[in-house]
Amino acid sequence: MFRLFAIACLILGASITQAAGIADSAETVTPVLIGTHVPDIKVRALDGNLQSLVGIAAGKPTVLVFYRGGWCPFCNLQLSQLNGIENKLSAMGYQIVALTPDPPEQIKKTLDKHGLKYAIYSDTDLAAIKAFGVGFRLPESTVEKYRGYGITLSHAPGETENVLPVPSVFVIDAEGVVQFVYVNPDYRIRLSSELLLTAAKTSLKVKALEPKK
Repeated sequence: MFRLFAIACLILGASITQAAGIADSAETVTPVLIGTHVPDIKVRALDGNLQSLVGIAAGKPTVLVFYRGGWCPFCNLQLSQLNGIENKLSAMGYQIVALTPDPPEQIKKTLDKHGLKYAIYSDTDLAAIKAFGVGFRLPESTVEKYRGYGITLSHAPGETENVLPVPSVFVIDAEGVVQFVYVNPDYRIRLSSELLLTAAKTSLKVKALEPKK
């Protein structure tokens, strides 16, 4: 457990000196820091229209989750677990927003299959993944392995390699400022529901202690 915590801290610390973008591996992603404002980028809704992420997060605390895709069993488990605490987060004033490289048609299948109660947006252009610094290029050997499992990944526009996000959770306040970050390069290990609820509560308490502007 300590080793995993240390890895997450090292990745977070690396963000101080490196710019967000697409990393060469999951271990070298450079996620945005606490205190960063939600970037002014657009993601795609289920109807195919682009929406501003700033607008989506405006005026309401948000739990923002990046996941790899509906083909990933670890992601599907995480999405279901988030569904299980959606009521508790909503009672605190939070909304859950998930982002994925999956196209809208695949997202609809994921929503229906798991009966999810929160919104999922498509980031096929990698705008959010790049802006939050959680994307990395998959080596061709991994792409081939996935093909063997019947999983075919598509290149994003302008990319010659396959890119995935490291599974990540950002707790964002009502003013669009990041208050908590969880990023782990091991896609099998996700933030537990208990820790997420604690982070959400703590973020609200910290915000309440800040001097009024």
